Amino acid sequence: MSGTRLSAATRGYGKKWQRARREFLDAYPRCSTPGCPNIATVVDHHVPHKGDLSLFWNRRNWRPRCAPCHNRKTVQRDGGFGRPVKRGGFDRNGRPLDPKHHWNAR
Repeated sequence: MSGTRLSAATRGYGKKWQRARREFLDAYPRCSTPGCPNIATVVDHHVPHKGDLSLFWNRRNWRPRCAPCHNRKTVQRDGGFGRPVKRGGFDRNGRPLDPKHHWNAR
Protein backbone atom coordinates (compact mmCIF):
# COMPACT_ATOMS: atom_id res chain seq x y z
CA MET A 1 0.00 0.00 0.00
CA SER A 2 2.96 2.34 0.15
CA GLY A 3 2.69 4.93 -2.58
CA THR A 4 -1.12 4.91 -2.42
CA ARG A 5 -2.33 8.46 -1.94
CA LEU A 6 -5.10 9.18 0.55
CA SER A 7 -8.29 10.78 -0.74
CA ALA A 8 -8.49 14.58 -0.92
CA ALA A 9 -11.05 14.65 1.89
CA THR A 10 -8.83 12.47 4.09
CA ARG A 11 -5.91 14.85 3.44
CA GLY A 12 -8.02 17.83 4.62
CA TYR A 13 -9.47 19.06 1.33
CA GLY A 14 -13.14 18.44 2.19
CA LYS A 15 -16.13 20.79 2.40
CA LYS A 16 -14.56 23.01 5.07
CA TRP A 17 -11.50 23.52 2.83
CA GLN A 18 -13.65 24.19 -0.24
CA ARG A 19 -15.49 26.97 1.63
CA ALA A 20 -12.27 28.50 2.99
CA ARG A 21 -10.62 28.22 -0.44
CA ARG A 22 -13.53 30.03 -2.15
CA GLU A 23 -13.54 32.82 0.46
CA PHE A 24 -9.77 33.26 0.10
CA LEU A 25 -9.87 33.37 -3.71
CA ASP A 26 -12.79 35.82 -3.60
CA ALA A 27 -10.68 38.10 -1.38
CA TYR A 28 -7.47 37.58 -3.43
CA PRO A 29 -8.51 36.93 -7.04
CA ARG A 30 -5.15 37.52 -8.77
CA CYS A 31 -2.19 35.15 -8.97
CA SER A 32 0.47 36.22 -6.46
CA THR A 33 3.38 35.09 -8.62
CA PRO A 34 5.31 38.26 -9.54
CA GLY A 35 4.57 39.33 -13.12
CA CYS A 36 1.72 36.87 -13.63
CA PRO A 37 -1.50 38.54 -14.87
CA ASN A 38 -3.74 35.48 -14.41
CA ILE A 39 -6.75 34.92 -12.19
CA ALA A 40 -5.98 32.73 -9.17
CA THR A 41 -7.74 29.38 -9.14
CA VAL A 42 -5.62 27.57 -6.54
CA VAL A 43 -4.80 28.28 -2.90
CA ASP A 44 -1.15 27.31 -2.59
CA HIS A 45 0.36 26.30 0.72
CA HIS A 46 3.52 28.39 0.39
CA VAL A 47 5.35 26.14 2.84
CA PRO A 48 4.19 22.57 2.15
CA HIS A 49 2.11 21.39 5.11
CA LYS A 50 2.95 17.67 4.70
CA GLY A 51 -0.10 16.79 6.80
CA ASP A 52 0.53 19.35 9.57
CA LEU A 53 -3.01 20.67 10.11
CA SER A 54 -1.88 23.83 11.92
CA LEU A 55 0.21 24.76 8.87
CA PHE A 56 -2.57 23.58 6.54
CA TRP A 57 -5.07 26.02 8.07
CA ASN A 58 -2.63 28.89 8.68
CA ARG A 59 -3.86 31.54 6.23
CA ARG A 60 -0.51 33.35 6.41
CA ASN A 61 0.85 30.30 4.59
CA TRP A 62 -1.71 30.56 1.77
CA ARG A 63 -0.98 32.19 -1.58
CA PRO A 64 -3.44 32.73 -4.44
CA ARG A 65 -2.02 31.23 -7.63
CA CYS A 66 -3.17 30.34 -11.10
CA ALA A 67 -2.89 26.63 -11.90
CA PRO A 68 0.23 26.95 -14.15
CA CYS A 69 2.16 28.95 -11.51
CA HIS A 70 1.05 26.60 -8.72
CA ASN A 71 2.05 23.50 -10.69
CA ARG A 72 5.41 24.98 -11.68
CA LYS A 73 6.14 25.98 -8.07
CA THR A 74 5.11 22.56 -6.79
CA VAL A 75 7.32 20.70 -9.24
CA GLN A 76 10.34 23.02 -9.00
CA ARG A 77 10.30 23.80 -5.31
CA ASP A 78 8.19 21.38 -3.32
CA GLY A 79 9.40 18.09 -4.76
CA GLY A 80 6.43 17.41 -7.01
CA PHE A 81 6.56 14.34 -9.25
CA GLY A 82 9.29 12.85 -7.07
CA ARG A 83 11.77 15.67 -7.67
CA PRO A 84 14.06 16.72 -4.83
CA VAL A 85 12.85 19.57 -2.63
CA LYS A 86 14.79 22.76 -3.36
CA ARG A 87 15.98 24.88 -0.46
CA GLY A 88 17.41 28.36 -0.37
CA GLY A 89 16.55 29.36 -3.93
CA PHE A 90 13.68 31.64 -2.98
CA ASP A 91 13.04 34.43 -0.50
CA ARG A 92 10.24 34.23 2.08
CA ASN A 93 7.78 35.63 -0.50
CA GLY A 94 8.61 32.92 -3.03
CA ARG A 95 10.66 35.21 -5.28
CA PRO A 96 13.81 33.61 -6.76
CA LEU A 97 17.09 34.78 -5.22
CA ASP A 98 18.97 34.40 -8.53
CA PRO A 99 19.27 37.94 -9.95
CA LYS A 100 19.36 36.44 -13.46
CA HIS A 101 15.97 34.73 -13.03
CA HIS A 102 13.38 36.18 -15.43
CA TRP A 103 11.11 37.17 -12.50
CA ASN A 104 13.87 39.54 -11.35
CA ALA A 105 14.30 41.22 -14.76
CA ARG A 106 13.61 44.92 -14.67
